[in-house]
Amino acid sequence: MKYRIIILGMTVLAVAACADTPKKRKLCPQVAIVRALEKVDDYGHEEMEEKNLVATALMDSVEGECKYNDGRDEDVMYDWGLFQFGGYSYEESVKGQKKEGEAQPPGVDVNFSLKMLAKKGPRLGGDQFSVPYFVSVLDPENKILEKNLMTVSFKFSSSNGIAEQSDPLHVFIPMPKEAKSTEYRVIVGFQLTEEQIKASREKEDADMKKRISGAR
Repeated sequence: MKYRIIILGMTVLAVAACADTPKKRKLCPQVAIVRALEKVDDYGHEEMEEKNLVATALMDSVEGECKYNDGRDEDVMYDWGLFQFGGYSYEESVKGQKKEGEAQPPGVDVNFSLKMLAKKGPRLGGDQFSVPYFVSVLDPENKILEKNLMTVSFKFSSSNGIAEQSDPLHVFIPMPKEAKSTEYRVIVGFQLTEEQIKASREKEDADMKKRISGAR
């Protein structure tokens, strides 16, 4: 399946925090939810009508920190805090870059929790719903250095049609000591099919026409 990463129009969720001293002031790489891929409406293979909706999922926010290892200064950690709009690990990518007993290469560890919400639809037969999403690392030229697919699972209670799930995520970004970490990005979004992307655009167009017609 062809897939296009949308860089423009994404919601940036993380910025740097200040260090205790100016000497140790460093910036975290950007962590962002791709706006066009922050929501998914699952209708299965049925027509896009309310009665056929299985469930809706939304990426809500992130909270986390970054930690540097540049081989010169001691590691420095920052807390991003919680941003509006916002258990998988990238440990294998780290293992592949160093031998056992060797020091970790220069770079930055990015640890964050991705909060997601889901709403049960009328066509969901049980109390569980799963949807795939991705985490990608982009270099300063917006080339994908790493992309991993995960699946988030929601469980609805019998009395509530809303479910919440927070996935802890870890990304290690190797980079030269002289590189600027702010030029690297970590982006997340739901892994939509071509049909879902097309249906979402058609729904947005239909909603826009209704709003324009109602405003006349």
